[in-house]
Amino acid sequence: MVLLGFGPAPLYVTLQQLRDLVYVRGASGSGKTTRFMSMLIEQLMRLDQLVICIDCKGDMMLYAHMHHASRSSGRRLRFFSLMP
Repeated sequence: MVLLGFGPAPLYVTLQQLRDLVYVRGASGSGKTTRFMSMLIEQLMRLDQLVICIDCKGDMMLYAHMHHASRSSGRRLRFFSLMP
């Protein structure tokens, strides 16, 4: 089980529910990266799951979080960016 967030109660999903595709939508500044994606990526890496993250904006905070999560879980981070 992976924790997605809190509302009136914690919201969990199974790994099977995350297998195909996770699409995160929201207004700019709503916390998609800092509150949701970073937490999800860290949990998946700790569970030894493959994580492929496509970030078209080149958010360096997301990269830093992924780098930290991969190092703390003993995994190698492979990163590709279209940003110069």
